[in-house]
Amino acid sequence: MMANLQTLFFESTSIGLLAASLSVEGVDDSDVNGHVPFDLLQKGTRIIIPLWPDSGVKDELWVMWRQDGVETRIFFEIYDPPASTPFIYFPLTPQQMSASGEALIYYRIWKRGGGNPDDSPERKLTIDHTPLLVLDEPRFPHATLWGYLNNKTIPPLVQGVTVIVPPTINKALPNDRAEVQWQGYYSLNGSGPPVAGTLGSWNKTLSQTDISNGYTVIIPFDPHVRLLVDNDSALVVYRLFRGGRLIGESKKGLVKIDRVTPGESWPSGLAVSSLNIDGDKEMTVRVKPLVFRLNAIRSGIKTVDAAVNDKLADESLPVSILDRGTITFTADKFLDPQDGDEIDVLYGKVGTTLTRLDRTYDLGLAAGRQYPVPIEVPSNLFPEEPTPAEPTRYEVRFELFKAGGGNADDSNPVEFVIDRTAPFEVKTPARRKNLPTPAVTLTNAPAAPARVLDEVWMTANPKLLCTVPVAYPLRRFDDTLRYFLISGTTVVTAFEGAVPATGSFEVDNAKLRELPNLTRISHAYEWADLPGNLSARSAAAPIFDLRLAQDPELIAPEVPKTDPDQSVHIYLDDMVANDVFAVVKQPLHGISTDDIKLFVEDAADPTNYVDFGTQKLGTTEVSFQLTYAGKLQTVFGNSTEPKEVKVWYEHIRDGRTLDSPETFIYLAFQHAGPGNPNLPDLTNPDLHLVTVTGASETANTILPGDRDKPGKVTVPVWVGLPYVVGGEQIDFYIDGKPAGTFLPFGGETEFEATIPADFIKALPTGEVDAYWTIKFVGSDKNVIKSLPQKVTVNAKKIDLLQPTIRIRTRDEISCFAMDNIAVDSWTLAMTIPKDAVNLPPNKSITVFFEAFSDAAATTPIPGTRDSQPYIIKAEGTADIAQVGTAAKFKLAQPVRGAVAFGKYWYETDIGGTQTSEPVVKLFDIINTSFEYCDRLIAPAP
Repeated sequence: MMANLQTLFFESTSIGLLAASLSVEGVDDSDVNGHVPFDLLQKGTRIIIPLWPDSGVKDELWVMWRQDGVETRIFFEIYDPPASTPFIYFPLTPQQMSASGEALIYYRIWKRGGGNPDDSPERKLTIDHTPLLVLDEPRFPHATLWGYLNNKTIPPLVQGVTVIVPPTINKALPNDRAEVQWQGYYSLNGSGPPVAGTLGSWNKTLSQTDISNGYTVIIPFDPHVRLLVDNDSALVVYRLFRGGRLIGESKKGLVKIDRVTPGESWPSGLAVSSLNIDGDKEMTVRVKPLVFRLNAIRSGIKTVDAAVNDKLADESLPVSILDRGTITFTADKFLDPQDGDEIDVLYGKVGTTLTRLDRTYDLGLAAGRQYPVPIEVPSNLFPEEPTPAEPTRYEVRFELFKAGGGNADDSNPVEFVIDRTAPFEVKTPARRKNLPTPAVTLTNAPAAPARVLDEVWMTANPKLLCTVPVAYPLRRFDDTLRYFLISGTTVVTAFEGAVPATGSFEVDNAKLRELPNLTRISHAYEWADLPGNLSARSAAAPIFDLRLAQDPELIAPEVPKTDPDQSVHIYLDDMVANDVFAVVKQPLHGISTDDIKLFVEDAADPTNYVDFGTQKLGTTEVSFQLTYAGKLQTVFGNSTEPKEVKVWYEHIRDGRTLDSPETFIYLAFQHAGPGNPNLPDLTNPDLHLVTVTGASETANTILPGDRDKPGKVTVPVWVGLPYVVGGEQIDFYIDGKPAGTFLPFGGETEFEATIPADFIKALPTGEVDAYWTIKFVGSDKNVIKSLPQKVTVNAKKIDLLQPTIRIRTRDEISCFAMDNIAVDSWTLAMTIPKDAVNLPPNKSITVFFEAFSDAAATTPIPGTRDSQPYIIKAEGTADIAQVGTAAKFKLAQPVRGAVAFGKYWYETDIGGTQTSEPVVKLFDIINTSFEYCDRLIAPAP
């Protein structure tokens, strides 16, 4: 094959730059030196070739690479692009660009594989593998010592985040470009998916001052910071570019962002109404000492709507609110708000004289004031009084002073209840929490005297039926019962909720399995009222001994296919055979109704796993078939080498789950060649079919004259996928028998093997199947097979051998088949095969050529038929007969785009006229630049 390529280079050379320029994706077309960005050198890119004019079936495309004075052909393609494809793409790999220096790349088109080639202009690429400079990480001057930006950041975050790009002395040069990139994350360490809408980048052309001193970038609050609220972060990195090429990248700078103040639910940077206490932070409402108002009186007019937040259905306030230290009252919007409006608070028990609170609330500016306005009042002003036994009712009222002066307008009185007394608690003579009594009664408890709760009881009793005493003072129907089951230090909340007037409630027996087995179980209870006051817990009382079935003693699952000792890998062949199973043996203390759920998991990635469903344990071993599609396929993923996985199962009993020990095995689903869409089926429909030719080079047909001669079997390398590399093996099969082997060394455009003459001779007459396989050398597993190609095998008979013409890769009559193309007498060079029996030396023959307008050669083109005599030469001298003329050929294809077919053959007299089998081929003597073979321009249609 290499000798043939050298001959083609020598016989046909380009006459100039006729094809359009190519591009390299990611390399600026305006950069005449073609600097390849550093990241593309690491991950590769693509060559972009525009589709050429008059493209057609079997056009031949070469992509050439020249570096350090050595030119190589990196792509060879017999192309048939659809008309709608404006560009053709080829990968440019990191391996191809592994050597630093300058490279030139261009492409060459051979129309239909023949004629004169067209070359594109050369594209210069500059390859520089100099490692990127590592730059100091950016800094955040306004972050706290712990790296936070928060509500107290100065300047406020709404004015943006300041980022300092440090000096780049001895690294950057004036006019280098620096790019700062900011990206937000919903985590404190810059992990997880980025927050959509926060990404931003800022470019700056550096001056000497920027290089010496560094410079500052302000990241706008909107939209880059606004979405980062609570326990979030941002990563900042800056990069250095010189002449469009990346030369340096900084370490990542991390800043944490938390704009929520403890006790509040809103972030800073948003319009909210808040309270200011002791001047801690700037907000809408300010608290100041009580203002003394000379001669101020109450107007008696109600102008303010007052309310209290969080009041419960019984008008009590939750204990959690009281324990917080402040109660939030609100003043709704009133008529004629003014700057400096002030509110005084009066409070006291309902029916008593109210007390004025020792502070005044300044509502600030009227413009932008948010309603309702929160008024925070200390909760210790509202104790529950010792008597009476019922809760204490309080009243709060506002007095509004417009603009801070004048007479006071009243609000409505706000009444609420303070209840700090838990069930069973007494307030006088001294507060104490009494233990709830008596104990809870179990109506279906295990029978005395053994009081043993076992699996028999569990089967018969899905619920534990309980009754709690409810006759205690001040009981409410919305009081909440908490019922506990206790074993030593283990306390299980078995029930929590309201109970009816009968005191009956139920506990699901699954709760019993949360307790330590083989122990004595006690129970206790407590009450909580609506405000949240919690009673004391009752004394723990023993109720039964827990004697449930013991936990099973789990053993690791087995995968018999991998024995001995799980050392045998699982292959695609096994998946096709459907004979891979995981087996779970019966564990000690297992119960037939237990569930077994099997998993296979990537040993290096616990997030990559699949389950194989759930089965009952039963009484024998449990077998799970390990299937490929959507199961082991998912775990193996795109691995290119055997992957270690672990097989384990969950043993499930009554909602409780135990994990088994793990068995480690290997999946070896990697295979040679391109991706196979039908895995685990080893036949890949995407592989090209083989082409089998005998000595006559008739595709997939063994002619009678081929039966005693060697032939060949070929297949082209797939398009757009990684090439075969060393370590892979190609095998060809015809009629089910090995017909040849090819060991690639990398970069081939075609795989080929010679078929011995004895093999062809032994083939049966009729149709046989031919296919090829690809595998890793030395392995008989995961052998990928192509679809079969039908090959016609003719019986041997005596006949004249067919003439031949010169062709390149496409089987057609082109300029490549012509002689004397430099003058106006060019002819078709027809080679007559030597035949000592039928065509001895000095035998006279006549050669013929005629053009037709159809592929079946039924409609001749007038004026194109030509015939010429020829005398067979002596043995050892090639017989090349000349037929046709330039004028006749141009009649066959008078204008661009004209379609013609040429037929050629020869005749001789052997006891009468004998005719060789005519050969009909596509006739095309106009190249992609619309020139005839003699370089004269072909007329337009």
